[in-house]
Amino acid sequence: MAVVKIHAIILKSYETGNSSEVVHILCAEYGRFSVYARGLRRPHSRFASVLQPLSLVELTLATREGAEMATLREATTLADNSALTSDLERFSLALVLAESAAAACHSAQAAPEMFAALVQALHDLDPRSGEAALPAACRGMLAILAAAGYEPQLEAALLRPWPAGSAKPRMFWLEVENATVHSRGPQPSGEPLWPRRVPPSAGRFPLPPQAVRFLHNTQQGREASLPNECAVQLFEGLVRIAEFHHESGIRSADFWRELSGA
Repeated sequence: MAVVKIHAIILKSYETGNSSEVVHILCAEYGRFSVYARGLRRPHSRFASVLQPLSLVELTLATREGAEMATLREATTLADNSALTSDLERFSLALVLAESAAAACHSAQAAPEMFAALVQALHDLDPRSGEAALPAACRGMLAILAAAGYEPQLEAALLRPWPAGSAKPRMFWLEVENATVHSRGPQPSGEPLWPRRVPPSAGRFPLPPQAVRFLHNTQQGREASLPNECAVQLFEGLVRIAEFHHESGIRSADFWRELSGA
C-alpha cells in the first residue's frame, strides 16, 4: 500500500456503512476517482467541513496499484468555495461544468488537462473573481470540451458583424454532431432572430453573432465580452455538445435550465 498526496476537486459523495461515505473526486493523477472517508458523518469528524462539493482540496490517500478506490488519511482545504455555493446561479453553472468534466474522464486514469480546466473554470466562476457568471461558464465549458477532444470549429462561420442595413441577415447554427459553426440565411420573415427555442433533441442550435465572435476570441486567447442573453444561448449549445459526446444527459443542466428559464 502506497501513501500519496494529491490535489482534487470534490464532486459528490454517498453514504456507506453507519457513519462513512464514499467521496467522488476529480484529480490530475487519477482522473475520476473514489475515496473512502471513514467516519465522515460522525458529529465531530475533522473532514466534514473540508470535503464539500466543488471544493479544491489536498488529500493524503492510501492506495493500492490498480484499485479504483483509495482510503482517506488527511484532507486540507486549498480553495474556499463558500462564495460560489452561496450564489445559486453560479453554483448551478459550476455543477454543470463539474459533471461534464467528470463524464469525460475515465475512472482511475490520469487527466491533468481536464483537472486544470475545471480548477480554472471554478476559479473564474467564483463571484470574488469579478467575472460575469455566464461568460465565465462558457469559457469553462469550452476548455472542458477542448480537454475532452471536442471544441467548436469556426471555419464555416462568418466572423464579422452583419453588414449595416442588410436585408437578409444571417443565422448562425452550432451543429451539435460535429461542433461546427455555420452561417445560414436568409432569416424566415416574421420570426425573431434570437433567442429562438428549439427542441432539446435538435442537432443544431441558433447563435447570435456576438456568441460566434466570443467563441473565436476565446479560442484565440483574446479577451471577449458577451451579453447575458447571448451567453444563455451559447452555454446551452455547449452543453448539448457535451451531452452528445458523452451519450448521456447532464442532469445538473436541467437544474440550471429551470433556474435560468433557458
